[in-house]
Amino acid sequence: MSSNLSAQWEKLVRPGILTLFYREYPLMELHDDACQRIQEFLYKILRFLLRQYPHRAELEQWLYINYPEAQYALNRSSRKRIFSIDQLQTLVHKEFGTHNEMDISYLATTLEHCTKDVLKLAHDYVNRLGKNEIVANDIDLVMNADTIFVEILRSDLNSTTNNSSSNSNIDTSIATMSYNELIRHFIITETQYKDDLELLIKFFRNPIRNFFNDDLQV
Repeated sequence: MSSNLSAQWEKLVRPGILTLFYREYPLMELHDDACQRIQEFLYKILRFLLRQYPHRAELEQWLYINYPEAQYALNRSSRKRIFSIDQLQTLVHKEFGTHNEMDISYLATTLEHCTKDVLKLAHDYVNRLGKNEIVANDIDLVMNADTIFVEILRSDLNSTTNNSSSNSNIDTSIATMSYNELIRHFIITETQYKDDLELLIKFFRNPIRNFFNDDLQV
């Protein structure tokens, strides 16, 4: 992404990201690097949608399958949008070619719901760790733990390296993971294991101590 395009994209999506985040999670902090990572990811989503679903009917089907609640948002024509339709239309027209107004409306709604999804996943993940701030690494972890986002990231990587067609199936098994994906997988698995172990210890520690009259050290 060129510096000029990057500045335009940041102007379009950054205010919306921050608005969504602090409206939903006012007690948590979103670091600048995390916001930047979301901005980059949203641009990959935009490229993915325009490449894989160039027609409205295809995009509509994908959106309803992955975000069924989006239909209600699309039907509310008077609602205030997080991302500007006009700015998005100008950018899409300039970078990707002409798309009609309805396509832009669906694109804006899709970007908004993907943003909400990323923020919720990151919030829940960080909250479980007992932290109150989200950094770029947290965004990377949750994006690589979500099947929809993994598909988008893998498709973007394949498109960049020209190693596969747009219709290739996404295989997220450990056997086919890249080194970086494998590391992220182990980190997420280890974190989940530690969280579960802590819950088990908290639940059983006192009953075990009482049963053995405090002779057993856990």
